Amino acid sequence: MTDELKRDIVPSLQLLPYAREVQSWLVDFLSAATHKKKPPQDYIISLDRRSGVFVDSHDINQAVDFISVIYAEHGYLTPWKLEDRLIAAYNPRLPQGAMDIATMFSAFEQSRDRLTNYYQKPQTPLVMGLSSLYEQTQNKPVSIFEIDFSNMRGTNEHNENVVKAAYPDLSARDVSEIAMDLTDQYAFIVASAILKSVEDNVNKDRDEPVRLIPLRTGGDEVRVVAVNMSEEEARVILPEVHNQIEAATAMLGLHDHPHAKRPLDNLSNGFGAAGATFPLAADGQFNDALAVADKEISHNKVEIGRTRALYNAFAALKPTGFDLEKIYKQPLPASRYLDQLHDTMTKLRAEMDAGAQPPPSVEIVEYVASKKRLTHIPNKNAVQKMIFDTFLASIQRHRIELTPEQEKVLKIKVLKFPQEDPSSGALSSRDFPALAGVSLQVVQNMNDTTRKNENLWTVGASFHNLSGLNETLGHGYSNLVLR
Repeated sequence: MTDELKRDIVPSLQLLPYAREVQSWLVDFLSAATHKKKPPQDYIISLDRRSGVFVDSHDINQAVDFISVIYAEHGYLTPWKLEDRLIAAYNPRLPQGAMDIATMFSAFEQSRDRLTNYYQKPQTPLVMGLSSLYEQTQNKPVSIFEIDFSNMRGTNEHNENVVKAAYPDLSARDVSEIAMDLTDQYAFIVASAILKSVEDNVNKDRDEPVRLIPLRTGGDEVRVVAVNMSEEEARVILPEVHNQIEAATAMLGLHDHPHAKRPLDNLSNGFGAAGATFPLAADGQFNDALAVADKEISHNKVEIGRTRALYNAFAALKPTGFDLEKIYKQPLPASRYLDQLHDTMTKLRAEMDAGAQPPPSVEIVEYVASKKRLTHIPNKNAVQKMIFDTFLASIQRHRIELTPEQEKVLKIKVLKFPQEDPSSGALSSRDFPALAGVSLQVVQNMNDTTRKNENLWTVGASFHNLSGLNETLGHGYSNLVLR
């Protein structure tokens, strides 16, 4: 049994969503920021007994009080900004130059998902748990927009049919790659439309500004956390979100192709997304609220499909001369459709990207690996040691002196890579490209040394019917099954 499963959750955190993850984050931080140690796996189950050696409930509750004061003074802060404030509170003499370098090394934590430009799945537990803690300590509303994409597989098949008709000489592999890239671009546009619709419809006349934190929470699921937004306002905005999605997908000609799993059900045709909204409360009922939202999303998908089939108010936005049969079979209509599609996507992306300022991304692990002639593929601990050693070398080059205590607390900020997926417990898919790049470099180093030409082998596993599992058990228990 793991440390996290054995250890109690202190009462001040018990009712938060992802309470265990929030407490684990605080324990990790406190063991780095104080002279105390992280309780080991064979430590007492209860954290209530005062300890001069290990982090206990008193330490955790003191940190929660600090967070409450920080929220009261500065308003809601994302987990990474909140962590900066906590580091400053526990280490007031920390050199700012060292903090700046640590921020550069931890920028990967804020990187966005390529498909949606939302924050990635590893950020979900802390964003949700700490947003709920904000609601609990500040008595300010937080609303959730839960969104589920529809028929991505059927949309891939739709794209393949169009591309094959337009370019009959292309190989099957090229057709598949182009089709998947088109689906990815649609998903990006729809995700951008969701966020833009919420932003555009927020009531600006308020004491506390609304802060939106977009998250990609799964393969087909995204979430927008709306801090300082009431449940009533969120429910008013949700139909506008659906309208924005429908307008964008109509302009892309994505309302009519069959569903991959239900090809005879015309209420499931096309590509798009449907959502639900609910208040985020520190009441211990988050998984139940999510299960209710999933049912509401399913209902909304049917209603949207019925509207498309019986009376599509957005039909006038479809590409000119749009005929599904022709673009699947005739090269000229298919190529014309793809040309219009390209122009429309360029226009939509320009509208959605206006003013966007994506956070910096530092590919630090590739940089570190390029400086070393590694002869074996490093595990998580080895990767993190390389990164931290590089951080310390940078500190020395800037002639910054750190105490052992300051070095210890900055380590918790710097080592945000690689991270575990909160659902499966495996390393995050977000970090796969960088880790794969390191592994390929190691193989190349070994080949150079041995004068061979060996390849790197990978093994993949696929889970099936996760949506059915979620519908049966709810997201929380489904994650336990995955783990």
